[in-house]
Amino acid sequence: MTAGLLVLELRTAVGKALVRAVNAVEGVQSVSLMSHDGEVSF
Repeated sequence: MTAGLLVLELRTAVGKALVRAVNAVEGVQSVSLMSHDGEVSF
């Protein structure tokens, strides 16, 4: 089986619960949560 990568950008007030729920999905090997204030500099 080949590994895939999925990156999602979303806003949530329940980050810890979201990470736990995604990690509970069959086949998911790793879950990370990154937080930022919304500012982007180029």
